[in-house]
Amino acid sequence: MADSEKSTSGSVQGWVQWRDNPGERPTFRYGTLTWRDSVIESFAEQSVAASSSMVEQRATADSDSQLFIVPGFVDLHSHLAIAQGPQSSDVIRAHAWEEIRAGVLAVREPGSPVKVSPGELPFGRPIVISAGRHIALEKRYNRGLAIELPADPTEGEVPVRTSLLADEVQRQASASDGWVKLVGDWIDRSEGASSDLKPLWSREELLAAIDAAHEVGAKVAVHTFGRDIIDDLLDAGVDSIEHGTGMSATQMRRAARLGVVVVPTLIQVFKFPEFASSATRYPRYAETMTDLYDGREKWFADLLSSGVMILPGSDAGGYQVHGALIDELEQWVVWGMEPEDVLASATWKARDFLGLDCLQVGAPADAVVFAEDPRSSPQVWRHPQAVVTNGRRVVPATNRLHYQSVRQEPECKTTHPQRRTG
Repeated sequence: MADSEKSTSGSVQGWVQWRDNPGERPTFRYGTLTWRDSVIESFAEQSVAASSSMVEQRATADSDSQLFIVPGFVDLHSHLAIAQGPQSSDVIRAHAWEEIRAGVLAVREPGSPVKVSPGELPFGRPIVISAGRHIALEKRYNRGLAIELPADPTEGEVPVRTSLLADEVQRQASASDGWVKLVGDWIDRSEGASSDLKPLWSREELLAAIDAAHEVGAKVAVHTFGRDIIDDLLDAGVDSIEHGTGMSATQMRRAARLGVVVVPTLIQVFKFPEFASSATRYPRYAETMTDLYDGREKWFADLLSSGVMILPGSDAGGYQVHGALIDELEQWVVWGMEPEDVLASATWKARDFLGLDCLQVGAPADAVVFAEDPRSSPQVWRHPQAVVTNGRRVVPATNRLHYQSVRQEPECKTTHPQRRTG
């Protein structure tokens, strides 16, 4: 590669996941990708020896043809400014470096008490698409992270709360990058031992809130672990369901028909045993989280067969470390998705969904370079040869495994508390 971490110009030769025009499905083509001042200037396609397979073609070309270049990975659920609470600029920058080393060059931050500015990030990366602050009700989310609306304003008059929610949605939309994040369900501790996951909002409130967001051109992402709120979200026109672990196969198929995206955060599901075991005062909630954990593989298989678009998110910040997206992608493969399809979801499909450029003329030079075909195995994703971040070449360390392997899954129990619930 003819570039360096200090230079914003360079080139690389190999198999490039390239598209000539926006909206096209990218294809791998052999040639030289050139960028100047952090912007892709050209792609010069080159012929290689005629052969029936790419592997044979690579064998007949020079050593640079061993390289594969894809757009930077995208994490649709990463909280750069959160790690057990709001963080300082120095910590945010450290989080950003963890993402860059993993090849993640764009994130959607679905809820944060702090809006990250490009000046806080190395080379302005990853690109951060903010959804403003989480919107929740009093005592119905992690303390200190959300805008908490009163649970019972003016003696519980629902129209008043509907108006408050719609107004707050538009307020957060004006401060974000075109997204708003609602907390859809959470444990309601007011019912003692019978407390369980419960929707925060009525159907009418969701209809008004999502309409209010769409009215100002914003999209809505909603956190939900359970099933009860899903139909109301689909009726209201939600854009993105975060986690979605309680979705039924019927709801998944309906989401597919409506064009709703699901961000399943598989590695977060491995935290459910901890949530259950810490809920000693709330046995019904513990049972719910245990059931969701036990049904995890069938749930993901149903997502795959439903046709709904799923896009990757790690839920980094608080429960997952930053840079864990590769763990998430690997779990998708373990649970049945083809590596080539996972790669597409994490690169060009995620970028198209968020309105970000792929590898094309005029786009920012954001790419990950591999010495092996990244469509062949998730293990390749852990060993990028280089990351081109806003035109600068970074040589990352090997991407370590961050979460407990699927082959060493924890047993889900409802006793012996390990941490605070939810």
